[in-house]
Amino acid sequence: MGDCLRDDYGFQHVDIEDLESAQTRAFSMNASNFIQAATGDLVVTWGFRPLQDLVSVIQLREHLGFFPVWFDGDRAAALRHFNLRPTGLPESEFHMQIHNITVKDVVNTLKAPQIDPFEADGEFRAKESIAIELLGLCDGQWGDRGLP
Repeated sequence: MGDCLRDDYGFQHVDIEDLESAQTRAFSMNASNFIQAATGDLVVTWGFRPLQDLVSVIQLREHLGFFPVWFDGDRAAALRHFNLRPTGLPESEFHMQIHNITVKDVVNTLKAPQIDPFEADGEFRAKESIAIELLGLCDGQWGDRGLP
């Protein structure tokens, strides 16, 4: 979704999973300075890198002015798509992340709006559909982004 928001809506995108990115390293070293230096809108994403303290990381981002949104849906479909990714990550990392999310009660603790990225058949929804829902949740925080 971060790439879609970058390409179609002009956001700057930092992908926390892209450990090779200078932008990700700069954000990780000092998120506050990175945000202050950023021009325009910023979206920060990550997916299946298991994080030790998921809640505090997300709350820090919220404290820095981010509007958190949680993507969650059919976890069996999510596992199937995880295993199709070309990253080579073992399935155990998926289960570790789901365990962390469950044990830390992340969804209820964050009280963030949720978006289900899956259709009823377990396939991903169109990115444009998700982007429209996401930006609608933000209720004008970023002005007019050309939404239909």
